[in-house]
Amino acid sequence: MVNRVGINFALATFSCILAAFAQPVIAQSSGILVVDLERAYQISKFGKALRDTFNIENKSFNQENKIILNDLKEEEVQLTEDRAILSPEDFSVAAKSFDKKVQKIRKTRLDQIRVVEENFKLLKPFFFRRIDRFFDVIMKEFDATAILEKNSVVRSDQAIDITDLLVERVDQEFLANGAKTETDPEN
Repeated sequence: MVNRVGINFALATFSCILAAFAQPVIAQSSGILVVDLERAYQISKFGKALRDTFNIENKSFNQENKIILNDLKEEEVQLTEDRAILSPEDFSVAAKSFDKKVQKIRKTRLDQIRVVEENFKLLKPFFFRRIDRFFDVIMKEFDATAILEKNSVVRSDQAIDITDLLVERVDQEFLANGAKTETDPEN
């Protein structure tokens, strides 16, 4: 009975060791690696920091929108109150002036919203450009000939997925550099 328990323990230990080392061996011998770029962007500290920094920088824009909206509401209330004391012609002129003002503000704010949205869309490509050099290092490390985007692969062995390794490397460098983000997509 002792030998059987010892053998089972030894087999279990060997299985755990084999499993722990199997992934890199499979990835190294396959020559092909896969990565889930969207997941890397979503879970990496660098990707999160880019989005957080973007949101903080644009918080003032949202606050401005609230202030402008409140000011317009107050002006509209005042215009409604003034209707009782203005002639129909004067009220019509004031109402048209207010409407033009609202339309101008709306157009300006919509243009600004488009710019903010475009800048947000540029965050992900910026992230991918900044992490691009990690792919060469990982390919050399695993002696790989190709890295495929996981979402375009029909089926693969999980052992060749380098997403977690990529995130780990990106996060290490991000934290080593003082967790600085450069959100300017043009840089």
